[in-house]
Amino acid sequence: MARYMAEQSESNFFADVVKIALGVFIGSLLAAVVYTKYMAWEMNRALGEFNTALSKDTQRVWSETNQSIQRSRDDAQRRVAAAQIEKDRVAEQARQREIAQQQEAERDARRQLAWERYYQPSAACKADSSTMTCANAFMAAKKRFLEQYQD
Repeated sequence: MARYMAEQSESNFFADVVKIALGVFIGSLLAAVVYTKYMAWEMNRALGEFNTALSKDTQRVWSETNQSIQRSRDDAQRRVAAAQIEKDRVAEQARQREIAQQQEAERDARRQLAWERYYQPSAACKADSSTMTCANAFMAAKKRFLEQYQD
């Protein structure tokens, strides 16, 4: 270094030091800019990945929600259909009972009409039906009628 200083003037030495310092400063500044650009690029890449993942998750949630809503609708439709089937079944049973009661009433009416044509009490029983003879005659006639009667 002594030889360098001996050969060059002091003003050139300071100029060289300033050049070196300026080079270091510009190099540091360039490194900072490159680092900033790299970090910005890395942030954009991470943000892109995050957006992609968020989009997939959002789509999955919407899909699951729509499936859940559709299942709920299907279940509600099945319940409504089952309730309608049950209502129809109960109505049909009531209708069948009503038909059976009506048929039974018609059979009873026909049997009563046939009984009235079959049994003609004697004049004495018409006057006083509470005697034992009339009661026995009525019961015997009723028994014979029921044995013979076919609807």
